[in-house]
Amino acid sequence: MNQQNMVDQPWINRSAFTNSLGMWLMPWALLVLGLTYTGQPGVICLTPMAWLLAIPAG
Repeated sequence: MNQQNMVDQPWINRSAFTNSLGMWLMPWALLVLGLTYTGQPGVICLTPMAWLLAIPAG
């Protein structure tokens, strides 16, 4: 029988977490900052982050 070593795994993989969040958070943040800079502060009240998070869910 093969004995496998048990390696302590972190509760969350930080690299994968930041990569997956950054993929959706960065375009949203750039959109909000760009539109706010052009004088449309109401864009922050919209929910584009919810839309972006819903895309992978289908």
